[in-house]
This record gives sequence, structure tokens and C-alpha cells, in this order.
Amino acid sequence: MIVADAIKIRKKKKLAAEKGEELSKLEGGVTWYKTMHKLPIPPRIHFKQAQIHVSLWLPFIVGFATGWAAGILGIGGGLIRMPSLIYFVGCPTHVAVGTDLFEVMLSGLYGTFTYTWKGRTEIVGALIMLCGAAFGAQFGAVATKYYKGGAIRVLFGAAVFCCMLSIILKLFARVYDIVALDHASTVVILGGVTVLMCIIVYQAIKGMIKEVRMKKAAGLPK
Repeated sequence: MIVADAIKIRKKKKLAAEKGEELSKLEGGVTWYKTMHKLPIPPRIHFKQAQIHVSLWLPFIVGFATGWAAGILGIGGGLIRMPSLIYFVGCPTHVAVGTDLFEVMLSGLYGTFTYTWKGRTEIVGALIMLCGAAFGAQFGAVATKYYKGGAIRVLFGAAVFCCMLSIILKLFARVYDIVALDHASTVVILGGVTVLMCIIVYQAIKGMIKEVRMKKAAGLPK
């Protein structure tokens, strides 16, 4: 659905360009949020970064539903919350990513405290991963600067597809006791993540070089 949405946006941009117009950055392919914005349930609030007016109950329901899914199924976060922010609340992709990360940071505190209190947290391992995540998150935040919203959605959809395919292969491996499928599931997920990372790194470096050249040509500091 996310990939189909990105394709629709590209078609809209093409039609707008043919008419000599420019498509709004808030315009999407799947526009369910437009219907949601019409909900007449007070109070209505203004989201400055997303540039939208919505009923307060809309983000509350999205948070409740994704939190419920995370609590029962162990999923949520970017897998459900980010698309919900885009398609139901109407946040631009970059704002949805940042909002999701901020919400995860706060909502994860309770789970962190509970699991640590029960002795189910490997503190040393967590600290080591935190060091790596700190650098990774910084690079990821910079990389999104050089990606359009549609491109981020396509990459997100590709990542979810790789996860789905890997799980299907692993299930078939267990049901039919085929070891090769189990190995294939590992190759799919690791290979898919590696390819996506290479694409992101390439695009980020390409964008940085282009930005430096533009600043140099304009006589601006790098």
C-alpha cells in the first residue's frame, strides 16, 4: 500500500508539472486523512510542524490502537504507528518519522523499567548497542534530509516486504522441515537490509556532495 501510495504521488506530480503547477508537499496518494480531518469532534488542535488542524481524539485513538497492538503482538512503533500518522493523521513523512521516534522514546520507558526491575535486561549489551545506535540514529537523521517523502515510503515498504518474505520462508521451513528455506529466510532479511542500507548511504553521500558544491558555487560556508 505504501509503495502504491508513492506511485500515486509521482503520477500527481507529473500531472501537476504538465499543467505548470507544483504539487503541495502535504498532498499524498492515499488521502484517508482528509476524511479524518473533517471529524467535528472537539477539541480541535493545530499541529505546527505538520501544518494541520485535527480533532484531539484522532492522534489519541492512533496512539491507543498502536500501543494496544504493541502490547499484545510485540509490534507497533514504525511498523504501524508511522503509516498511521501519515494516512490517518495526515503528517508529512519526515514529521511522522520524528514524531514516532519521540513517542517510542517515552512509551518505552515504562517497559524498560519493568523488564529491568525483573532482571530481564542485559545492561552491558544494551549499553554497547546504545553506542552504535547513537551514531546510526545521527546518520539516519541526516540521511532523511536528502530523501523525499515518497522515497522514504518506498524504502519503508521494501523493508516491511523483506520481513514478510523472511517470515513466510521460515514458517515453511518449520512446517515442511526444509533447512534450505530457513537459511533462505536469513539471507532475505539480511540481504534486504544490506541493500537498503547501501541505497540510503549512497543517496546521502550523493546529496551531501551536491549540497557542498552548491554552497561552494554560491560562496556560502560549507
